[in-house]
Amino acid sequence: MTSKQISIREEVYKRLYLQKRENESFSDVIMRLLDNQSNFHKIEQCFGLSKDLPDEIVDIFRESSKEVRKKFKERFNTN
Repeated sequence: MTSKQISIREEVYKRLYLQKRENESFSDVIMRLLDNQSNFHKIEQCFGLSKDLPDEIVDIFRESSKEVRKKFKERFNTN
């Protein structure tokens, strides 16, 4: 496997370091973060699709979302 050397600012290094998990290389951290960002964009592309769904389905999604947020707040004691 080949490698490339890059320069990053100290601030970026510190932020990557904070994201680093045990036994994870910086390359692994960067790949994980990029993969997560890619997944976000896939989800982002789905916004607006609800206009094509029946109202009953949209209501189910809406209620499920409310329930998930409620459970999250209860579990993590957020306001």
